[in-house]
This record gives sequence, C-alpha cells and structure tokens, in this order.
Amino acid sequence: MNDVAVSDFLKSVEVVFKLVTNRTFSVWLWPDWIYKLSWQYRHFTKHNDKIKNLTNNIIRKKRNDLKHVDLDAYENQTVFGQDDKVDSFLDHLILLSQRQNGFTDTELLEEITTFLLAATDTSSVGICNTLLLLGKYPKIQEKVHEELVRVFENANEKLFKDVLSDLKYLDMVLKESLRLYPPVPMIIRKVTEEIKLPSSGFTIPVQTAIIILIWGAHRDPNYWGPDADCFKPERFEAGGKTGLFIPFSTGPRNCIGYQYAMLTAKSVIAAILRQFKVVTEEEDGPIPKIECKFSLMLKAKHGYPIRLELR
Repeated sequence: MNDVAVSDFLKSVEVVFKLVTNRTFSVWLWPDWIYKLSWQYRHFTKHNDKIKNLTNNIIRKKRNDLKHVDLDAYENQTVFGQDDKVDSFLDHLILLSQRQNGFTDTELLEEITTFLLAATDTSSVGICNTLLLLGKYPKIQEKVHEELVRVFENANEKLFKDVLSDLKYLDMVLKESLRLYPPVPMIIRKVTEEIKLPSSGFTIPVQTAIIILIWGAHRDPNYWGPDADCFKPERFEAGGKTGLFIPFSTGPRNCIGYQYAMLTAKSVIAAILRQFKVVTEEEDGPIPKIECKFSLMLKAKHGYPIRLELR
C-alpha cells in the first residue's frame, strides 16, 4: 500500500469506530430497520466499503505474489522448519485457503479485515498509555530501567523473546497500565444460553447482546481492593487476579493476538527505556489523573505530552 491508501484506510477506520460507538450508546439506533434509514448508516456503509476494497486489494496482490508457490512443498517446509523465509500470517491464510477445506474468499476477507481493524491503534495506544504513566511516576520508571540494566549486558544488546520473558517488573507495569487504561474498554457478546445472575436473580435470555465493561471490571474495588484506581504494578507480583484481568477478553473468543501484542509492547518500551528517560508532568498521588475519551478505543483526551531525554 502507498501512503495515500494507508491514510485513507486509517481515516475510514476512525470514522467506522466513531459510528459504531455512537450506535452503541444510542438506543433508538439499535433496531436495524431504523438504523438503515439514518445518515449514520449511509456514512458507515461508505467507509466500510472503503475498508473492504482496500483489504481485497491486499489479498489480490498477495495471491498474485504467491501464485507460483508449490503448496505441498510450502507445507512441508513449514512443518519441518526447512524454510528460512519469514512468511506473514496473510501468506499462510492465502496458501492454506487453496486447500479443499480452506477459507472461502468471503471468510478470508472477514479474517483479514478483523486483523487489520483489531491491530489498528490498540498496541500503540497501550504503549503510549504505559509510557505516559512511567513519566508520571519516575520512581517506577527507574525500577524498570534498573531491571533492564540487570538483564541486558549493554544498551545495544539485541532484544529476543527469551530475554523479554526475564523482564518481570516491566511485565507487571504493562499489565497494570492495561488494567487501568484498557485500549478496548468494552466488548459485546451475544448470549447463547440462558443465564441467571445469582446476585439479583435476573435472567438474561438467549440471543441478548450484552456489553461487558472492561474498564469497570478492572476498577471494581470489590475485586481489586480499595486501591483499585491506583497505579500499583506490584499487585501483579503474585500473578494477579487473572480472571478479572481481561484487556484482551477471555475464554475461547479472546484476542488471538494477545501474546504478540504483549511481546510487541514490551519490546518497544524496553527499547525506549534503555536509551531514554520518559519525562512528563509528575503525579502528586497514587491515582493517575489522565482524562480519557471513551469510545471503542480508550485514548487520552489531551494526547500524550511526553518528551524523551537521552540517558
């Protein structure tokens, strides 16, 4: 994709996210027949088509690039590790879709669109939130840097997955950042079996769409304690309350990119803190004062006013 196509894609994604958020919080727009009469629906369709067209162009180009690949040889190389070439996930999906039970064109389009939309902004927002928090709490930032100094022999040593797993405190900091400021603050699920809530006796019928407020679950003092709103990475020292920590959802339909997102965030933050000190206005208490815009994506309302100083 060229820069113009990327820019158009990102603009369309932003518009679609805003429209979906608006519909989510506008009860009168929930019925499809009403929504389809609105200007929002026409606007949504226009930009959704742009996203699909760009995704189709990516798939078409990649299919053309891979048309001469021997599928049997490719699968053998993949299974037995004989291929030194680093293939993208899209390569795998397209090549495997050529098999009889592979993805149809429609399924392939839906999968790739899902990956593109899910990957847009989520990792970068999580990283920016964490850097902003580290700037606001320099003592915690210093503890992360001390860990980096212990783990890496020098500032230029390369980052590898095995080494990243040794960064225990950075892992706690990142999780605490995701707890307080989950990039995706809510998810929607459809009830497939009747559920009776033990606390109220209320029954949720089948086919009901429910909103799970991750932001609220992550800050509930009944589960996280009276300091639920405080930035306290040490709360994850014993593994954290994993059933309540759901920035990537949970269960069989959780985020497929969870591990990749965590590794990416740790890599970027570690690379920055090894070379630079993150500076911003410090907090005067344990509760961060970061005003957020509540949407499908949770972002700082006033951006990320940080600067980097060479160590």
